[in-house]
Amino acid sequence: MSRTKKTTFGPRETQRIIARRKKWVDALRSGEYPQGLRRLRSTDPAEPTKYCCLGVADEVCKLKNSDNGSLNPAQRLKLGINRDHQGELISGNDSLGKTFQELADMIEKLPIVKEV
Repeated sequence: MSRTKKTTFGPRETQRIIARRKKWVDALRSGEYPQGLRRLRSTDPAEPTKYCCLGVADEVCKLKNSDNGSLNPAQRLKLGINRDHQGELISGNDSLGKTFQELADMIEKLPIVKEV
């Protein structure tokens, strides 16, 4: 039995999620964020910062993530994604070699979910 918490979004929060996702996919397509692997953002001061697709969301949507591995449930709620969606995006970014453009296309097809 799943212990997924169900949450109901009102119309205003749904609009905020849509706006955050638009900002996120626009940033992924902008070319301003170099793509990296296995971390939300690289931390080597000797190199330019690189981002995974979730790191771009953290950066542009001001999610204030202190963990460099993945988004927590509250941050996923702000994007309307659940743990499975996060896993698909991490896999696409880190294992399958998808570009930010391809990942942006994936994000646009994800439903806004009410579970984390």
